[in-house]
Amino acid sequence: MTPSPEGSLKLDALDRWRSLLRQLDGHAAALQGGRVQGERQRQVFDLLLPPTARQAFDLGRETPKPRDRYGRYVFGSNVLLARRLVEARVTFVTVHTEAKGAGDWDTHENNFAMLKGYLLPFLDRVVSALLDDLHQSGLLRTTLVVVTGDMGRTPKVNRKVGRDNCPQCGFCLLAGAGLKECCVLGTTDRQAAYPTDRPGSPSDLIATVYERLGVDPTTMVPDQTGRPLSITHGGEPLRELFAS
Repeated sequence: MTPSPEGSLKLDALDRWRSLLRQLDGHAAALQGGRVQGERQRQVFDLLLPPTARQAFDLGRETPKPRDRYGRYVFGSNVLLARRLVEARVTFVTVHTEAKGAGDWDTHENNFAMLKGYLLPFLDRVVSALLDDLHQSGLLRTTLVVVTGDMGRTPKVNRKVGRDNCPQCGFCLLAGAGLKECCVLGTTDRQAAYPTDRPGSPSDLIATVYERLGVDPTTMVPDQTGRPLSITHGGEPLRELFAS
């Protein structure tokens, strides 16, 4: 199936996928004597196809103005879809950025031109549109928006005018859900190579998200051998970021 030019998910395509799944299950039933384990797949499609979800996935219901404001490309359409899912009371939504130029955000070469010409403009455009819409609808008070990657970039520029992986120091942008305005947590050295005050780990970020979702971050779950594991790997919520 060919994706639409604007990168949106079409409902007729989703229906065709469901039809294809049924055909595959039919062939599997014939081969396995009628024993088909398709309950999980059915549950996934049932989750996506109720009326509220169908309406949320239909970006054709949006007027041209927000489509243009978010951007008529994959990432813009996906973030607009995320906003619609939040409006439909979906409790957790993840959006990945689309590739923009060679290497996407993995700027081991041509770092500065990539950021200025491709990556930062489309990220700023989409995130600001999302925050504006959530604020105007009142949903930002109860929605935690997290913008993050997997690591930071080295302060040292390499021979290819790029910046390499820096797991010691990165950043994360959070908004909404009772966050203090204009709050910066933590400082680094002059080169932004290492944190010098109030470092926060990925586990702390996970614990913060869990707590805002109403999940106890100290919860333990058993692994496949029955050993208890922390859902946050020992992280502590960054409570000083929030007003209450």
